[in-house]
Amino acid sequence: MATIRIPVAKNSATIKRIAVTFVRIFTGIILLSAGMTKVADFSVFVTQVALYDIVPMPLVRIASYCILASEITLGSALILGYFSRGASILSVGLFGIFICVLTLALWRALPLDDCGCENILFDLFHWDADLSWKEVFIDLVLLVVCLFVASTDSGGYGIDSFVRKDTLSGGNYATDTNH
Repeated sequence: MATIRIPVAKNSATIKRIAVTFVRIFTGIILLSAGMTKVADFSVFVTQVALYDIVPMPLVRIASYCILASEITLGSALILGYFSRGASILSVGLFGIFICVLTLALWRALPLDDCGCENILFDLFHWDADLSWKEVFIDLVLLVVCLFVASTDSGGYGIDSFVRKDTLSGGNYATDTNH
């Protein structure tokens, strides 16, 4: 009789850090790609924001810039692992806003052909960016993922982990005083 050995992680903290890193980078790529798609065709995005009829017309362009800047900034921060917990918490807020706006648009039965949600996830799975409950569900999953990253003690591997090591060690490094 053959024995099957299943490798067991000896350090669950390392596995958790790798999982958090993967999830954080994946979410960051989704946000960054969404922002970059909007940069490529900003006038279309401004029109989409206006069609939601939530923001007063004089503020539509400003709101569009804020959404765009938020997606690019938070996506970059999540990918790099810089200010991971804060970026995750702010991403929860951003996805929460998206969920509310999409839900409101669906309940109001707005005649939108496109939700304005284009990102790499839609391209990867060949999904249409039409306005449907699918987009609400996707944003809800991304919100939960960001809550997971924000709730962990470790932001995974990234810039934060290097900064934290310097901070925790007190920055006491041997220095050569003989120049």
